[in-house]
Amino acid sequence: MRRVLIHIIISLIFLPTALGQLTENVVKANFILNVAKFIEWEEEEAIERFRIGVLGGGDVFEALKRRSGEALLKNKAFDVVQFKRADEASGIHILYVNERRNRVLKKILETAIAEHILMFTDSCSTADETMVNLLALDMPGNQFEINKDNIDKARLYVPPKLLYYGGSEEDLREMYQASERQLSDVKAELEQQTAALKKQQKELETKKREILALNVEIALQEGNLESMIARATAQQDSLDQKIAMLEEQRSMIREQQADIDEQNARLQRQKQEIEAGNAFLNRQKQEIEAQEQKIKSQQQEIQAHTQTLEQQNLEIEAQTLKIEKQRTILYLFIALFALTAAMIFFILRAYRIKREANKKLEEKNAAISRQKEEIQAHQKQLEAINRKIERQNENIKSSINYALTIQQALLPSREELEKYFEPFVLYRPRDIVSGDFYWMSAAGAEEGKEEKVFVAVADCTGHGVPGGFLSMIGIKLLASIVNERKEHEPRKILEMLDTAVREALQQERKVSDDGMDVCLCRIEKNGGDRIKITFSGARRPLYYSSNQKINILPGDRKTVGGRVFKGQAFTNRELWLAPGDRIYMASDGIADQNAPNRKKFGSQRLIKLLEETMHLPLHEQKEVVEKTLDDFQQNEKQRDDISLMAIKF
Repeated sequence: MRRVLIHIIISLIFLPTALGQLTENVVKANFILNVAKFIEWEEEEAIERFRIGVLGGGDVFEALKRRSGEALLKNKAFDVVQFKRADEASGIHILYVNERRNRVLKKILETAIAEHILMFTDSCSTADETMVNLLALDMPGNQFEINKDNIDKARLYVPPKLLYYGGSEEDLREMYQASERQLSDVKAELEQQTAALKKQQKELETKKREILALNVEIALQEGNLESMIARATAQQDSLDQKIAMLEEQRSMIREQQADIDEQNARLQRQKQEIEAGNAFLNRQKQEIEAQEQKIKSQQQEIQAHTQTLEQQNLEIEAQTLKIEKQRTILYLFIALFALTAAMIFFILRAYRIKREANKKLEEKNAAISRQKEEIQAHQKQLEAINRKIERQNENIKSSINYALTIQQALLPSREELEKYFEPFVLYRPRDIVSGDFYWMSAAGAEEGKEEKVFVAVADCTGHGVPGGFLSMIGIKLLASIVNERKEHEPRKILEMLDTAVREALQQERKVSDDGMDVCLCRIEKNGGDRIKITFSGARRPLYYSSNQKINILPGDRKTVGGRVFKGQAFTNRELWLAPGDRIYMASDGIADQNAPNRKKFGSQRLIKLLEETMHLPLHEQKEVVEKTLDDFQQNEKQRDDISLMAIKF
């Protein structure tokens, strides 16, 4: 009996350690299979069965071996083989390397990369020698690490979502759910085994009682003592083994239940975070709807105010006509009064010529009546002419506004500009339609090169409607040259634009020197940190910020169009800029604007202003430039169209 008790005590001492190792190995096996589900092999469709190799780690081998009989990997069966030496590990798709082999991982990694094997390591401290490194299960935080560079070298594909703790929260939830299903299956199996063991335990209790009876017989039958002790010892050993198995399975169930509870707690926290995010989005949506309602209300107020102004203008025009009529009548009354006074004077002076005076008076009255009729007829004619002029003015305004709509449709929107860089545009037409324009186009990327972006600012001859028509011609011609005729060299673009403008305006046959001054840039990022700018200018320079100051690239002393510089070629100028640098393209409208004292704003003042504000964000720099220009101009009339475009890289 003493021997049996000692055996039971030793089993109870080592039982928790054995159960912990068994649970840890099962979890590692599950991690290997769950992570491998997200990895893609080249020609994966041709793989009929996956082969998983285990180098060392016999317990993990046993856990994977059990899983191979009850689970699939990516809907395919898998085999598990064990290697004793690293040079034997070949002809497999997945390799698990035991922690004791971490010191020789470099050679094993080279073999895994060469044969496109997904390698799992255990608690390796050298991240450069791993692909998927399983971490200690009792440590908080991530349960495994991924070295994407080594996986890429092995020509395996790991989805980006797995790189965040082994995937996004959704992917981890799927992995935990898979583990939970597997643990549930194990739990059900263990419950069945527990029921069977309880039944066996009852049988063992019966056998214990039988053993006690046998011990009594041993005392009575000393001759059979040795054989009875041996039999009792064997039965007790069998009983101890079954009790140990029962306790081991119960411990595994408790640990798996703890893992399940922890996973449920994590999922609950993630659910709360998602609900909080949805509540925040709902509040944002309500605020946006309130802003939209406020904007609609303001638009209605503006429309009502516009109608009121139109009604007031009509009333003013009616009052003006009424005043003109009263003024005419007043003049007539003055004339009549003067005539009456003359009549009285002539009557008092010469009564004797009363008849003659009366006759003259009648004649004058008749003349006055005729003049009155003529004046009234002339007034009606003037009113008709005024109405005709007003209709013509309305038609002209409608045409000009329609031309403005067309011109604005041809100009690039802020959204189109922001696809390629951070811009600001200061655009002030002198009249409704502008003779200045700015333009942007992106050419298709050539093989092995980045996309080219073309930007231009141009100042056409004249302003208002004539300048607006010429600006629309320039926009269409630039788009045709770059996008249809595929010319991407800035100097050649200006030369072709020069020829096209002279042909469009028939300057070979007519006396016309109309044209445009142009600042044209081609922007290439080339995939690096530096930006290449190729500039060509027609009487316009390019300003750019570098080394904390504004620099100038001059353009050619030739316009686009006109007869003076016919046949003269344009030139290219190149510069390299870094992220954060800026370029500025402008017409001469700002420099030519005068103050009330007739002094011009000037190019030097503009350059100094850009240098003083180049450290500001673009939208703040634009506000400062506008305010400075307004303060300088005061109430003075705008002389020319104003255009200024800034681009930050």
